Amino acid sequence: MGIDPSADMLASASSTHGVSFVQGTGDNLPLTDSSVDIVTFAGSLSYAKSDKLVDEILRVGNEDVTVVAYDFEVLLNDVLTNLGITPPPSTSSYNHAENFSEFEVLTEIAVHQSRLVIPVTSEQLAHVLFSSSKRFELLVERFGSDNTFDRVVKALGNDRHQEISVDTYYSTYRPN
Repeated sequence: MGIDPSADMLASASSTHGVSFVQGTGDNLPLTDSSVDIVTFAGSLSYAKSDKLVDEILRVGNEDVTVVAYDFEVLLNDVLTNLGITPPPSTSSYNHAENFSEFEVLTEIAVHQSRLVIPVTSEQLAHVLFSSSKRFELLVERFGSDNTFDRVVKALGNDRHQEISVDTYYSTYRPN
């Protein structure tokens, strides 16, 4: 079962055989006691972590419940710098590596961080660069508003192969 506080996100969820989606929050899970085998957090723990959330995980989880938090961060500052753009300093307090390490009621099984390097074409890299409104504004400022995408692809080297670095994080826990 997938749980999300946003009705809009739930409306966008793809139906999958055997998986249902309901609206709810981590501090009041719409599940019965001891009914869950695994609880996962995909890029959301930085927003949701609290004592009440951990209490709810322990309430709904069976005695062998596994708790997994995972996230990733696409690293594009070097690409922007190579394009002549100075990336603005981050003002976000979001933590991709957020985990449950400070909760004594959970036993840490594993905490892992690694970097993936994904080969892409210049056009694919440009699509990733343009996926953020902040980066879009920086690219338009640097390359102009006419044919910005094509100009960025050309500056990246047209058919040249590129690489995108992605930091990945996961942590797993079990109740004590």
